[in-house]
Amino acid sequence: MTPSAQPPTQDSLSWTYNIPLLTNRFILWDAIRILVICIMILNGLIFIISVLVGDPLVLPIEIILLIVGIVAGLLLFVALVIFGNRYFARYTLNAKEAEFEGIGWGPGGWHRLMKGLLKIVAFFSLRSDPTEGQGAVSIKWRDVRKVNVHHGARVISLHNSWRTVIRLQCSPDIFDQAVERVQVYAAEVTVH
Repeated sequence: MTPSAQPPTQDSLSWTYNIPLLTNRFILWDAIRILVICIMILNGLIFIISVLVGDPLVLPIEIILLIVGIVAGLLLFVALVIFGNRYFARYTLNAKEAEFEGIGWGPGGWHRLMKGLLKIVAFFSLRSDPTEGQGAVSIKWRDVRKVNVHHGARVISLHNSWRTVIRLQCSPDIFDQAVERVQVYAAEVTVH
């Protein structure tokens, strides 16, 4: 992918990127962490409720494996069938913040069909268009506490005081410019 031709100001860098889902180690790592946290919360809630009832219970390993299998199957289905193992995103770096905006589906025929079906469902359920505005996440440079640059994967991870907020996924032609901008904007943070 090439940088988009939409830099709002001279101090801004904006690009779109076609993120692979199942072949991206960062996406898979985040999915595994979320799944583990959810299972721990579920098990904790069941244990607390069962203690209050008077019969302490912990989920058997078979149930946990069944939950993991169902969620993994759903993840595979959504990533491969619905999204075609791709998710389009727009990144913007400016003097104030770094921003990730999910665009969602790409321009292909299958994706247009899926968008059309979702719009029909939204029309009949009287809801807003689910294919528009997939959400945006941003972090102000003053809130960045740690920056990790993964040269091989061309990914820049921006962390606040306790978590990764944004991972800037870059094409080869934009990566060096993005690293340079991050180093300038997050000057007081050590870039690893």
